[in-house]
Formats: sequence, C-alpha cells, structure tokens
Amino acid sequence: MQDEARSLGSARNKEVAHGSGGSNRYRNLLSPVLALLLLAQVFPPTAQAEAPSSVSAPAANAVLAIFSDRPMSNELWPIIVSALREELAAGAPETRVLPGQTADADPSADPAVQILRGDSIAPGLSIDNPITIYLHGECVVRPRSFFLGQPSSSLALGWVRLNHGQIEPFIHVECTRLGQTLATQTYGLDSDQRNRLMAVAIARVILHEWIHIATQNPGHARDGLAKAVFGPHDLIPNRANSPTCHHGIP
Repeated sequence: MQDEARSLGSARNKEVAHGSGGSNRYRNLLSPVLALLLLAQVFPPTAQAEAPSSVSAPAANAVLAIFSDRPMSNELWPIIVSALREELAAGAPETRVLPGQTADADPSADPAVQILRGDSIAPGLSIDNPITIYLHGECVVRPRSFFLGQPSSSLALGWVRLNHGQIEPFIHVECTRLGQTLATQTYGLDSDQRNRLMAVAIARVILHEWIHIATQNPGHARDGLAKAVFGPHDLIPNRANSPTCHHGIP
C-alpha cells in the first residue's frame, strides 16, 4: 500500500482559513503508473543505452536537476538559479539540514550545490543521489486581471512522495498555481520583475520540499520554510519585497 504524498499548500486568506498556525496537508497527486511514465520520458532507456561512456558530474555535496514540462525561457533559467543560491545563502535555520549548508560554510568557496537544467543534461552523465525537480505548468506570473476568482487554498504548490516510509528524492512544483497565488503582487511590475517573483517562489517551494527529503520527516513547522501552507508573503519574503533590494521587487 503506497503512502500518501506530502504537499505544501497555498492560502491567499491564510489567516482566515487556518488561523495563526499551518496544518499538515497530505495529497496523493501522482499514481505509481504516471510516476513511471514521467521518469521514462525524462530519462529514456534508449538514450542511456546509446551513450558511449559515462561522464561524472563535477564534485558537489548535492545536485539539483530541474526539468520543466513546458519550454522554459532562457531569461527565466538564470534567475531561478540565482534565486536558489540566494535563498540557500540567506542562512534560514531550516536549511542547515541540507547537504553543504553548515553554519560555518565558506560562501566564497565553490558552490556546494550544483544546479543543472534538465533539457541541457548530456546523455550518460553520472550523478550520485541527485534531487530531481519537476516544474509543472506555466512558470509565469501574470497580472491579476488575467485570472477570474481566487485560487483554491486547498491545492498544493509543491509536493514530494512518501513511498513505504521513504520520502523519495523527487520534488514537484506547480508553477501555474504559483502564478495564480502571486497574481495579487504584480501591480506596477514589468516582465523581468515578475520573472524574479516567480523564481523566488519556485526556490522557496523547492527548499521546503528538499527539507522533507533531507530530514525524511513529513511533518511541518508552525512558521518559516518548513510551514505547511504558503501564501504570497511566504513565497516572497520581506527581503525580496524591499523597494531598495537588488531583486527589483517593490
């Protein structure tokens, strides 16, 4: 019997719907058959069989391989990488459990986390214990006027799968729902600033789910990156909202 997935929910009106504390949300969103199909499409057996030799990835404490089920713009990719590195460097207490994120880590050293774009990975690349990330839907934040009504607070923004007591190293991020959740924050922003908004949100959802994988703990905290329910202000924390910060988000 397959255990349920652990999900990160969203809530525009979180303080009304959930009070001051988050609640655990468990959602089985991916059947075993569909999971196998996704993996077969991402890593086709023929591609690996035809690879002339195995090439090892550069040494790193952790490798994140990010795939998107829709074409990703060349403008968005470096912003996602930058946002992930900035969130890791921010030193949130919850991230101390992640590989290479120790309290005395030297920020000037080579990155402890390698981030790979899935559609650019060469066949035959050998990676030890990667974290595979799937971005589902449209990774675009559109102005609020594009959406009718409010997104459901019961739908997951990101999730991982608990299989026979083991949290698997696959992270799923629902980009379309992220865009809907962030739509209220787009007033006065141009497309570059909206891309930054989306990138920071994706990075924070990835880190939330990665914490589940690293700790093998499906539980949630009351606040911070490990809380169960994220609203717009959790996806873009205060330092990203500052009008003087380098992100350019008002």
